[in-house]
Amino acid sequence: MDRFNHGLKLLLLVVWIWVIFSFSSHDATVSSELSGSVLNTVVGLIEIFEPDFSNRFDLSGFHRFLRSGAHFYLYFFLGVFSFNAFHIFFKDWFRLSVDAILFSLVVGIFDEIYQSFIPGRAMMLEDILIDGLGAFFGVLLIALIQFKFKKPKIYS
Repeated sequence: MDRFNHGLKLLLLVVWIWVIFSFSSHDATVSSELSGSVLNTVVGLIEIFEPDFSNRFDLSGFHRFLRSGAHFYLYFFLGVFSFNAFHIFFKDWFRLSVDAILFSLVVGIFDEIYQSFIPGRAMMLEDILIDGLGAFFGVLLIALIQFKFKKPKIYS
């Protein structure tokens, strides 16, 4: 059963990395259309409660916020999945946390490098920082949950 769980954790990590790189594979037009449709959906939902929202709010700034949020949450979950997968190899929660964050950051760097080869896309340091922040908070949350409920041994 442990082998099955380990395999599942590793598979989830690999699939999530594939999801991240599949979003990065879209050229600028497709990427903009995708985030634009998300923006329209979110604005439509907000306008149920706040009519005339789109006329009173800077939608281009909101669009940038949504795109940054997508980076943050993709890497938040990458941090969580990395932490869970690396738990197979490490039991020290501090090393586990640091390695999961560093791994997620390396994935973010390679993702941005990869994006620079996609038409209309560019490598952006800001995105790498947001990716790293998302991974940090994902790992922090899962580490705190593990620490609270599983009481891991603290190694010196």
